[in-house]
Amino acid sequence: MKSRQKYNYEYEVDLASASAPAPANVVRLVGTSKRVLEVGCGPGSITKILATEGQCTVTGIDLDPVAIEMATPFCKRVLQADLNAKD
Repeated sequence: MKSRQKYNYEYEVDLASASAPAPANVVRLVGTSKRVLEVGCGPGSITKILATEGQCTVTGIDLDPVAIEMATPFCKRVLQADLNAKD
């Protein structure tokens, strides 16, 4: 079985970490069973935990189509948008 290359912004979130890095703190602050708008969801590193372990309903926004494809299984909806665009 060939392992897939890790996406640029993909990372592990260690909820048991004593040092409580920022992604783990985000998961703790959100809590469980919430509706979440995740701006800049990337490939879904935090999204996955919120949806699966936290039973949250997540709507994600990101610009990168590859990241959107990776996050989609964990989101109710994912929007592709450039929030810096001047329309």
